[in-house]
Amino acid sequence: MTAFGRVARWMLIGVSITVLVLVSGCAKGDAVKPVEPGVSKPPVNKPVAAQPKLEATDWECTGYANADEALVEVISGTAVTTRFEDGVVHGSTGVNTYEGGYTIDGTRLEIDPAFQVTERGGSPEAMDQESAFLAVIGRTKGYSIEGGVLTLTDAAGLRLATFEVAK
Repeated sequence: MTAFGRVARWMLIGVSITVLVLVSGCAKGDAVKPVEPGVSKPPVNKPVAAQPKLEATDWECTGYANADEALVEVISGTAVTTRFEDGVVHGSTGVNTYEGGYTIDGTRLEIDPAFQVTERGGSPEAMDQESAFLAVIGRTKGYSIEGGVLTLTDAAGLRLATFEVAK
């Protein structure tokens, strides 16, 4: 056998072994599938942050419904807060502190509109905010927490106020 014949025979054996290895790997289902152009990689599983709970969480109001049922922002420089705990809701209106009762059953939340409120004064705008805020949360009949945002709703499901976890 010539040198060329021996090289050709070894090449044929090498190619045969390579084909056998590839075929046996595919038969086991271990083959790596190529990613198609323009197709992104599957997302990496990231841990999902736990949703805050309604009770025993300090919430800061980001908006409340005005007389026209439109959600308005809290006046800059005021902190409107709430906390639900053991049947008592309390917080700040941005001027005064308030306290009242609530009952909860699943996602049904009823806040008693008869609040006890301290009697400090503030600017006319801040006092209007206080009146509007207390009026809307006193109409609360339900709530939801999604993406870390607490939303209080009325009996028809309309948004009354939104809150984020206080920092």
